[in-house]
Amino acid sequence: MKYQNIALIPSYQPEKILLTLTKELIEKDIQVIVINDGSDQNNHIYNQLDPDVILLQHSTNLGKGAALKTGIRYVEQHFEKPYHIVCVDGDGQHHINDVIALLHTSNKYPDALILGCRTFDFHIPLRSLLGNTITKMIFFLVTGKKILDTQTGLRAFSSNLTFDILSIPGNRYEFETTMLLSFARRKQPIVQIPIQTIYIDNNKSSHFNTVIDSFRIYKEIFKFVSSSLLSFILDYFLYIFLIQLSFSYQIANIIARILSGLFNYHLNQTYVFQSKQKSTLLYYALLAITILFLNTYLLSFYIHLGINLYIAKIVTEITLFVVSLLVQKFLIFQPRKEISK
Repeated sequence: MKYQNIALIPSYQPEKILLTLTKELIEKDIQVIVINDGSDQNNHIYNQLDPDVILLQHSTNLGKGAALKTGIRYVEQHFEKPYHIVCVDGDGQHHINDVIALLHTSNKYPDALILGCRTFDFHIPLRSLLGNTITKMIFFLVTGKKILDTQTGLRAFSSNLTFDILSIPGNRYEFETTMLLSFARRKQPIVQIPIQTIYIDNNKSSHFNTVIDSFRIYKEIFKFVSSSLLSFILDYFLYIFLIQLSFSYQIANIIARILSGLFNYHLNQTYVFQSKQKSTLLYYALLAITILFLNTYLLSFYIHLGINLYIAKIVTEITLFVVSLLVQKFLIFQPRKEISK
C-alpha cells in the first residue's frame, strides 16, 4: 500500500521563504498543511500560497505545539491511514532533500519518532549553539538518552504514533522537548539522521523567547531540583532541630534523612517521574539506605576535618545530590517495559 506523505508547517508572521518552501514540497508530491498561528491580519503571504496548500487558522497565537496538534488532528480526520507526517519549520532552515529523507526513514521505521539532527559548530548563531548544548546535557541527565539535536523542528512520524503525540502536554516550544521526554520515558524508539544546518540572517526570524521558552523547556529538570531542594530544607531543619534537642549529630542526621527521604520519594514518584510502578519503593529504600550510609560517613569525615556541623551537612548533601539523581532516573523510576523497533 502506498503511504501518504504530509508536511505540517506551523507558521507565525511568515516571510516569502514560506512560498518557496511550500512550492518545493508540492513538487515532491507531498501534501502541505500550513497552520497560521494567529499572524497579523495584514500579512498577505497566506493569500499567495499555492491552491494545493491546505491552510488552517488560529484566531490568536496559541504556540508552535498547539499549531502542530491542530495539524495532526486535521490529518487524522481527513486522511486515511497509513500516512506519514513530517513537521517542517517555515523559515527556510530545512532543505527539501532532508525532508524527503525523514519521510523515507519514517516509512522504514513506522513505530519510531524520526529526528533530523543538525551539526553544530562555531559558525552558527551563539544563542542556538548554547541553547542546544545546554538542553542536550540536561536531557541526557534526566533521561539517559543521547539526543544530538533536542531543538530540531524537523521531525517525522507515522499514523501509528499520532495518538501518542496528541496526548503529550504543551502548546508552545516546550512541546517539542516534552515529546522527546515522553518517547524516552516510554522507551519508544527515536531514530536520528543528520541534516544540513541552515541559518538565514543569523536566525533573526525565530520567534523563540530566550527566557520564557527556555524556562518551559527546562522545567523537567527544575521539577527534580525543586523536589530535592524541598527535601533538603526539611532534612536540614530537622537535623538542626534534633541537635538542639541534644541528639548526637549522627542520630540527628539518620532521623532527618529517613523522614526527608520518605517525603522526597513521594514527590519524585508522584510529580517528577510520575511512575506508577509499585516496585519503586523497594528500590528507593535500597538507595536511601546506601545514601544514608554514605551521608553519615561523609558528614563524619567533614566534621573530623574541622568543618562546622551545619556547613558539613550542606557540603554532604551537595556531594550526594548528583548520585541520587542518576540512580533514581536510570534505575528506580526508569520504565521497565521496552518497546521494540
